Amino acid sequence: MAEKTRTPGFAALRRHDGRPSVTIEAHAPVGELASAVLARARPALDRILLPAGSRLSSEGEARELAESRREMGLVMAVSLGLIAMALVVQFRSVSRSVVVMLTGPLGLIGALGGLTLAGVPLGFMAMLAGVSLAGIIVSHLIVLSDAVEEALAEGMDVHAALVCAGLSRLRPVVVTTLATAGGLVPLALTGGALWQPLTAVHIAGLLVATLLTLVILPVWYAIIIRPPRSRLAGGPMA
Repeated sequence: MAEKTRTPGFAALRRHDGRPSVTIEAHAPVGELASAVLARARPALDRILLPAGSRLSSEGEARELAESRREMGLVMAVSLGLIAMALVVQFRSVSRSVVVMLTGPLGLIGALGGLTLAGVPLGFMAMLAGVSLAGIIVSHLIVLSDAVEEALAEGMDVHAALVCAGLSRLRPVVVTTLATAGGLVPLALTGGALWQPLTAVHIAGLLVATLLTLVILPVWYAIIIRPPRSRLAGGPMA
């Protein structure tokens, strides 16, 4: 796995978590992630026979990445919970809030596709971008849902309200998405390994989610939000 060299140094008894330990440090080559190097070395590390009472653990970036993933998972769960509560308060309807929340994960399709096309891993910056992407997508969904509710309040049936809301909100949503994605292109080209995952998630996630939500959200509305029979038949509203 490595070439060993000896250099003189001061003797020291090192401890980690209160136990005597030996620390082996390594640095990844320029342009390569430490997680990728560790993944290649993991099979050889697992074959090392340790004395009884000894254990082998990975620290540094590997431990920080695992902790950041757990923290980001907690942040994502809390964020989604707060978004769901805000939607219920705004729409005063659980079913309408469920429609918006079911459409939100569509951004993951574009986000994962963007990471695949860019050839970058799902690291901390990508997860951070996923949290912010969820907020942007939900804001677009709220804009479209609010237009649907306004059309329903004016007396339209569900299908007419969906068509009217889609046409009226198509331009602002698309323009906002293209402006955001276009502004991130220079950062994606020159930002390097640090910013490339973030820009890949945002650009691909926004473009794909915008196209899908303009189609999927009206479909969910038509399936879950059932109009009264009198309105379907053209009768007077209750």
